[in-house]
Amino acid sequence: MIGAAIASIFPATAYAAPVVPARAVLTAAELPSGSKDYMVFPIAALPAPTGPAPNTSSQCETASHALQTSLAGVPAVEAEAWHGDTHFYASVVGRAATAKFTAQDSACGETANATRLPVPADLVRLDPVLLRVNTHRITGMADVRGATVGVIASSPDDRPLSLDTFWQVFRAQVAKVERQP
Repeated sequence: MIGAAIASIFPATAYAAPVVPARAVLTAAELPSGSKDYMVFPIAALPAPTGPAPNTSSQCETASHALQTSLAGVPAVEAEAWHGDTHFYASVVGRAATAKFTAQDSACGETANATRLPVPADLVRLDPVLLRVNTHRITGMADVRGATVGVIASSPDDRPLSLDTFWQVFRAQVAKVERQP
């Protein structure tokens, strides 16, 4: 009875199978027209942290250790390609971890000078983290169906960054994870 009630409220996600990152990342054919040099890197299981415990006086080490511990054994995949002068990565991690990634980035100073971008209306429901790190790098991350979707777009050598490409890839990656059976 409760399951039926949940299914009536959330029909698309109530009984959805877990996201399989290797099948959820964008393929070359799903990238913006004109993309090239597509490569994909599947990871069967993210490694557990090794070595000594983190230095607890280092926020960066503590946050990095927490992230690695929470994702140990989780499958992931990353695809990369070029579109014009913009190089981008699209990734899917088999567990929701946007908050932990964001905490690590913040603790390690990786986003100290980043500007949080306004969330487009069609993405508000996901509460994504969208950051312009500098004029040549933008990142986006969101938890979708229990997985983490991430997209990074960058342009080397002071070439212009294509925001259109970033938004196309981010939206396409989110949509693919949302509709994966």
